[in-house]
This record gives sequence, C-alpha cells and structure tokens, in this order.
Amino acid sequence: MRARVFLQAFFAGQPRGTLRVCGEAASGTDAIQHSQRTCQRQSGRYALAVTLALLAPLAQAQFYATCRDALPAELDASIRAHEEHSLRLRDKFITGWYHQGPLPRNFRPIQRHEIEQSLGTLGDRRAAVLFQAYQDGRFCSWLMSPHTRLVSHRADLIEADLRRLQPRLVQALGVRDEARGRVPVRKRGPSAGTAAADSNGSASAAEQALSEAAQLLLPPPIRQALLEARIDTLVVVPVFETGTVPFAALPIDARRALVDVTSVMVAPGLFVFRQPPRAAREAFPKALIVGNPVGWKDPDWDFAPLRGAEREASEVARLAQTAPLIGAAATLGAVRAALARDPALIYLATHGIADDANPLDQGFLLLSDGRWPAREIAKAPIADTRPLVVMSACQSGLGKNFEVGTIGLARAWHQAGASNVVMSLWNVGDASTAQLMTHFAAALRTDPPDRALRQAMLALRKTDPNPAHWASFAVFGLPEQPQTADKPPTE
Repeated sequence: MRARVFLQAFFAGQPRGTLRVCGEAASGTDAIQHSQRTCQRQSGRYALAVTLALLAPLAQAQFYATCRDALPAELDASIRAHEEHSLRLRDKFITGWYHQGPLPRNFRPIQRHEIEQSLGTLGDRRAAVLFQAYQDGRFCSWLMSPHTRLVSHRADLIEADLRRLQPRLVQALGVRDEARGRVPVRKRGPSAGTAAADSNGSASAAEQALSEAAQLLLPPPIRQALLEARIDTLVVVPVFETGTVPFAALPIDARRALVDVTSVMVAPGLFVFRQPPRAAREAFPKALIVGNPVGWKDPDWDFAPLRGAEREASEVARLAQTAPLIGAAATLGAVRAALARDPALIYLATHGIADDANPLDQGFLLLSDGRWPAREIAKAPIADTRPLVVMSACQSGLGKNFEVGTIGLARAWHQAGASNVVMSLWNVGDASTAQLMTHFAAALRTDPPDRALRQAMLALRKTDPNPAHWASFAVFGLPEQPQTADKPPTE
C-alpha cells in the first residue's frame, strides 16, 4: 500500500497515456525510435520510483547527531542517535548488515541521568564520560559526571580533518622504525601500516601534534573540569576514529599529560552504562596465554618471529601461574580447548591485522596453524565467564570506522562477552610492547585493567618518554570497581 501510494504521487501530473507508450504500436523508423527512447526513459523513471518506494520504509526512524551550540538538549538528541547507531552496529555482527530500517518497538535510549548514576556506582572512583558528536562542520564535546556540572564545548571542524586526526598523530609520533621488527609485510601491495601514517616523526612534531589534538579532543573547559573535579577515570565515547587516538599522551596542562591525572578507557557505546560495574579480579585462574605463534605460511602476509612477545607471554604466564602456548603449540585447536576451560584471562601476544574494508573476515589474529578472524572471535564461548582479553598485537584496536566507533578485533571480543579488551592503537614495537605489557600484567594483581595500564605507562615513561612506546595501548570496555584500596600512582 505504501509503495502504491508513493507511485501514484510520483506520477501525478503526467500526461494521460504517458506510461502506455511502451505498449503502443508505432509505425515508421522515426516513430519506432521515438517510442523506444520514450520507453527507456519511462522504464528508468518507473524503476527509480519503485526503488525509492521500497527504500522509503527503511529510511524512517533514522536519527543523527546534533551539534550546533553544544547545548544540553543537543546532547540528549545526540545520545539517542548514538544509541540507535550502536544498536545497528551490534546487529551487523549478527547479520552482516548495517540495517537502516525501523527500530525495535522496545528501543529505549539511555538517558543522561542514567549514565551519571552508573558512574556514581564505581565506589571511590571519580569517573566522567567524554561524549562527542559531529554535524556539518561542527564538533561538540560534553563532559558528564556526578562529580561536576555538565561541561560543553563546540569547535568548527571539517569532517576530513577529524578523520585525519589519528593518522597525523601516528605519523608525528614516528612509530615506523619502532614497529619495524614486528609489523607484518604484505607479499603483494603495501605492507600493514606503511602508508604516510607510519612515517617517521620528530620530538617537536610529536609535541605539536599532541597539543593540537588535545585542543580539539580535550578543549580548555573540559580540561579545567577534569582537574577541578579531580576525575581519575575518563571514559571516552568515540566518534569516527577518535577511539584510536592515544588520549593518555594528550597534554592536560603545561607540564602534564592526561595519564598523569587519570586512567582512560574507550567505551563500545553508551549502552555499557546499563550494566552494573564488575568488581576487578584479584586473580586470573585458568588463564589462556599465547606467545609468538610460528609455523603458518600465510598466502598474503609474511610474519616475522616475535621474540619479545614470546618472553612477554612467558613472564605473564609465570605471574598467572599457568603454562603458555608458545610457538608451534599455539594452534587454534589448543586455543579452543583452553577456552572450554573458562579462562578468566585471555592473553594473546602475537601478530594482528586490521582491515578497514572487511574488518570481520580480513581482520585477524595469527595462530601457528592459521588466521583467527574477527568474525569467528565474535562467536567465542566466553559470555558466561566474561574474561579480560589482552591483544598484545599490532593494529588490534583498528578496523572499519563508523560514526559511533570502530568495528574490528576489539569489538569482536566485546561482542563475544569479554569484560574488557586491551587493544593497540597502531603497529607496535616488539621490545617496547614486551616492557609495557609486563608492567601491565604485574599491576593487574592489584588494579583494574585501566588503572593497571596507566601504572604500566607511568613506569615505562620513567625511562622512555617517547609516547610512541608507552601510549600505544588502550582499554576498551567499562570501568570496574577496584578490589583493593587506592594506591598513589607511580611517578
């Protein structure tokens, strides 16, 4: 009925008989050619009308972020839009399609006060959410927290510059040489991360790029509120590629980076605040630990051995009091057998490949007998145990970017049921990653994952101030309640 009414409206006012030309007899060459041309035009017009009529129901109930003056009402509208797109993104893991059709009747977007209430249930944490939205050349930021008033900021920005922010940062940090021994090499075409984004940078270029990124992503009103409210846990809700920016390294004032004052997490979406916070684990029984898988001959990639990853996995296994799967032993069958034992920790020190066109099938982690693609990872039987997943691998936080974040390996683990996912933001170096993650694993015995990663960053920065080495990972998920009393950060 909807399509018929649409077609009637579409052809309203057409001369009588116009649509009958294709069925009328014509005599003479000119008449026949005229009839054929007219038929083609009207057939094309009819096909377009049918297509639009069929798409009309799919376009309804589609909401978009609102950013004009960063007003509270615009925040509420943008939260609804974000919730809708997040729902469609989760469905994509199940169906393979990002559906544009009507929303479920029971769809109810989370409200701002519910987010703040959730933040208030994190014990002695002083947590805040940094929520951002983009619309038609305007970039809005809001800081929500039960510990401070709502703070907002609006900046003028073209979308192309927003999307180039992360690649420019990585270029300025100069991670190419650092990752040279770990990054996979494509057998045909460009290698992983060998585009301009992996070019070498300088200390001054890195400092300038981080300052410019902070000016946009942590504008002065937001920074001031973070400091005045003594926020110690910042949850970033990303837009486009912002979830892969090294927030920890962004300057918060003239002498400090954000890591000096707070831990940082990247949220899969605002929907996570519907869940009650989990208590941080003090132990990780039956841990699954993989290090430096070798033996697989990939048709598209050459993978160098990862000696640092092997040492890293062995040390993490020692701390977890378990035996790791090292080298040729790290098969898919062995990993699946370990998953069946319900590990509380899944730790994968291996190669990773992200794909920005087909992230579920072409994005994968390497095992000794083949690829473990994101689509299969999303089906891993871990929902009951809710383990912590650590991907100590290149590109494990990257993938295909959408308005509400990135689809890739990290989101695949979250879809499977991981409590939190530790992911890399670029091609990481073997030696520095082993140092950072060994510190991280040791801190996990007393701290939730985001605080443990912050402790590891601060520890490594003592001897190596280069952010390319210590700011290369982030935690994807929801903050946990600490089990033990707070300790002052390592300075």
